[in-house]
Amino acid sequence: MFNHRHYVPILKWKMGEYQALSRLAGPVKDRITPLLEIPPVGFDFETQRNKESADDH
Repeated sequence: MFNHRHYVPILKWKMGEYQALSRLAGPVKDRITPLLEIPPVGFDFETQRNKESADDH
């Protein structure tokens, strides 16, 4: 249930954020819904190509 006691953190999904979420106690996990921001794939302007594939990203 979403109300004033429910927390929606916006996370960039880095390793530290992932680990922090995985270590939360069950009752705390029940009160949050993380909104994950997926960073764009990097672009190499010299080669005019993506730095990695979307799958690798």
